[in-house]
Amino acid sequence: MWRVRAFSILCVLLVEAVKDIRAYKGSFAVESSTFSVSCADSGQVLHIIEAVYGNGCNCSCDWHYTALVVRAKCQGQKSCRFSVDRDVLGDPECNTDSTSSFSRTPKKLLVTYDCVPERNSP
Repeated sequence: MWRVRAFSILCVLLVEAVKDIRAYKGSFAVESSTFSVSCADSGQVLHIIEAVYGNGCNCSCDWHYTALVVRAKCQGQKSCRFSVDRDVLGDPECNTDSTSSFSRTPKKLLVTYDCVPERNSP
């Protein structure tokens, strides 16, 4: 359980660091919850910078696939909402022993994004 809390705290710190350094926004959600993000300004849409899904900083396998999935669902939208689960994002086991406590740790989704003018959306 301490790993889940430590990772959650790390994710919050990472989101804040990303916001400070690059002026991007960040959001995260845990497995079996709903990820939701939106742009506050009506003339703006989501631009997904990065997305990582896994069960810890040592285990965010196939990040490219995660980014593709999140971009397909959210890119260019005013808001985006979907379930954070293995059916949607895959199962990043990272070649760990499936009986280890680390592999049973709930996965987290961390998304870095920006809101851009609708006409300039990538």
